[in-house]
Amino acid sequence: MKILSSVKLVYWNLKAYAANVLNGFPGQKIKAVGVTGTNGKTTTCYFVDSILNAASFKTARMTTVDYTLGGAPRPNPVHLTSFGPFDLQKFLRQVKQKKLDWTVLELSSHGLAQNRVLGVKLQAAIITYISREHLDFHGSVEEYFRAKMKIMNLVDKNGFVVLNRDDKNFEVMKKYAHNQVISFGILRGDITAQNTKYLARGSQFLLKTPKGSLRVNLKMPGRFNVYNALAAAAVGYGLGIELEKIREGLENMNYVPGRMEEIKSPRHNFRVLVDYVHTPDALALVLEELRQLTKNKLIIVFGMPGLRDPSNRPLMGATADRSADIVILTDENPRTEDPLDIINQIGQGVKRKIINKNFFKIVDRKAAIQKALSLAEPGDLVLVAGKGPENYMELKDQTIEWDDRLVTKKLLKEIKLS
Repeated sequence: MKILSSVKLVYWNLKAYAANVLNGFPGQKIKAVGVTGTNGKTTTCYFVDSILNAASFKTARMTTVDYTLGGAPRPNPVHLTSFGPFDLQKFLRQVKQKKLDWTVLELSSHGLAQNRVLGVKLQAAIITYISREHLDFHGSVEEYFRAKMKIMNLVDKNGFVVLNRDDKNFEVMKKYAHNQVISFGILRGDITAQNTKYLARGSQFLLKTPKGSLRVNLKMPGRFNVYNALAAAAVGYGLGIELEKIREGLENMNYVPGRMEEIKSPRHNFRVLVDYVHTPDALALVLEELRQLTKNKLIIVFGMPGLRDPSNRPLMGATADRSADIVILTDENPRTEDPLDIINQIGQGVKRKIINKNFFKIVDRKAAIQKALSLAEPGDLVLVAGKGPENYMELKDQTIEWDDRLVTKKLLKEIKLS
């Protein structure tokens, strides 16, 4: 097994080195911020990008959702958080050619483990927080953790690392750092949020830094988004950006596609959100936040992807069972697995609900969303989770066009008012 892993690593390194040679090692000639972690990576990238823009820097951004090269965002064409080495180095070469000031890179555990980012030099690295994910690829929580820590090796000698002080792994992660560490947290750390108010469509808090404090009115809801904003603010602080510009960048952010994105309908008096959440820890955090913001019932529609860590499936079911009033399990990128088998595995964690009363198994995702909307009453909140901004569905024999946001918008127009 170790020999096979070594062979794979040599292969990945050769690919990454060849990509660097072909494109002239562009990652050594640009300024970049890298963001990794189990959840919150994309939103944090958006916040960092917005702060840099507020400070009048020209930026590029590469995330799960999209990429930019100093202009309008374009959809991520490869459906990977971190581009493959040849696509990544081509992207970085274009950044250099366009003479952009900064690049913000979302980095996955796969990309770090496979050294896709070989040759990239970071001025700042963020780790949002670490929990369990992608054990189907990494094999263990320990290997997943080690893959995430590889981001530390990309940081330039004069750069810095941003770590979550509230993460239980903080002290261990700090030992991996070769650079200055700037910490963030709700109540402890170098960068903190105090006197926080969580609102239905945003948050208000006092941003405290060693250079001073100021009030921030965040347009994105949830405690998790306060954490994402703090991580980005820590980068701004580390780069010496003025506090007013940091606040401006944070407050300029309205939403991230498919991340707690509200699907508004003036015809209905219940709320509908679409989110990418797909791990037990993240789902627990999201549902906990939404429970506080929901006047009446909390309804969730979600599934789990095929050919991914099956041990997470009943955990996701148990999390939804604890926090939601109505749970609807459905299809989500089943790939070559039987969709109903995946749904039944998730359903093993649902112990407190009654089937066909407040617990439903509906393989067809459109029908599942339709069911959720039909059950929603005034003051309820419907969360359509798992796929977020994805515009495709991976089935056994084909990949089809699919977008939860578009489907939900259409169904909201069709649903009859009671």
